[in-house]
Amino acid sequence: MIEEKDISIADIIGILRKRWQLVLLPGLIAAFAVYLYTLTIPKAYMSYALLRPGMSGTMLIEGPSETQELMDTLTMREEICKNLGNLPGYESPDALKDSIKYKQVAGFLRIEVETYDPEVAEKIVRSALNITYKRHQKKYKEEKLKLDRLVKYVKDTIKPIPLSSGIKEFRVDPSEIALEPVLDRNPIPVNKVKIVLYAFFIVFFLSVIYAFYLESKGGH
Repeated sequence: MIEEKDISIADIIGILRKRWQLVLLPGLIAAFAVYLYTLTIPKAYMSYALLRPGMSGTMLIEGPSETQELMDTLTMREEICKNLGNLPGYESPDALKDSIKYKQVAGFLRIEVETYDPEVAEKIVRSALNITYKRHQKKYKEEKLKLDRLVKYVKDTIKPIPLSSGIKEFRVDPSEIALEPVLDRNPIPVNKVKIVLYAFFIVFFLSVIYAFYLESKGGH
């Protein structure tokens, strides 16, 4: 039995050479099995659109996290399904749960969907974009009304409005559709090498641990 405190690099190399089959074969088998699995992975496609969020003063009318949280609600998913017109596979709002992503990219709101059908992805993105844009327009009108009331109040109390007052604070800009939904018929690439290597090294690491465990117990 080898005491853990006395183990050296030479001991480690010796154990690995002695039990090389136990260390290597499981990893190779796992890697081959995972490779075969990657051949069965169906092709996935992504569609996306860009919305330039409106501004209320120096703040966004609606931030991406707020949009994501709101659009994930059952009410919003039901509205998207309704707009899709009973699209096969998406008759229920549950099919849309966690499938639509809203991200902030370089000042834009990126709406993206990944599915196994490029045309379906484009339709879902278009529906989500239209609903989001319509809600932004409603928020814009609400913020514009608030601004008009504020400006009127300032004019009534401070005549005239000082030129040094914050210009941006007295502005409300509407949201704009910067990019219509993109229909990309090229599948999302799958990094098979990365997946296979990941599987190999996980099993290899576990096999090494098991080999040392057997050696510590005096196994053969």
